[in-house]
Amino acid sequence: MRQTELATGAGQRLELTELDRKGTSCPILYAWDGREFRFVTDILGGAIIGYLTSPGQYYTPDTDEYVRLGALAPKDGRYVLQLANQLEEIIYVDALELVAVDHAPGLDIFPNERLLAAPPYPEFKLYPMRDLRPPIAAHDHRGRDALAPLLEIDDEWYEGFERLDIHGYAEEYALELDFGDIADMQHPVLVGYGWVDYAHSTSNW
Repeated sequence: MRQTELATGAGQRLELTELDRKGTSCPILYAWDGREFRFVTDILGGAIIGYLTSPGQYYTPDTDEYVRLGALAPKDGRYVLQLANQLEEIIYVDALELVAVDHAPGLDIFPNERLLAAPPYPEFKLYPMRDLRPPIAAHDHRGRDALAPLLEIDDEWYEGFERLDIHGYAEEYALELDFGDIADMQHPVLVGYGWVDYAHSTSNW
């Protein structure tokens, strides 16, 4: 954290607290939803070029990604997406496509995307889902109740793990989820939403 003082026009001083951020980030995708440009997600996190994973070994980029956009609305007759990079990176984009999926009412469509550390990467696949259920109980590796931050997408994250001094790394931990009786589900699939604090190449070294 960093404290910054600003002078105001009235001769007073205003103190702000800023979060120190490292000098790299992923491209951020925004979509017009009819009212505002809505944050969708960061993208291309698995397509890093020149990322050192161990001495003499470099990451193999996962060069395609399918992103679920959610609600879209036309703006002046066009769908508008914005790709931004607020921090220090160079982005190479070869092709972008908008794919519409025709599906029955009541279904949610999710792509088969996961951030993996090495190939083989997931093949293209769509999961049509209904009846998404949150867990009824969750406990971490110490037996502590971890349910509350896992119930909603609300920027409240489970943080009951110990961070290492090496940036982007944490001590090993586990979450045990209880979804109750799922015998009525034909093909249960776990859908998760999370955030990755990316390590530096120097961290891996």
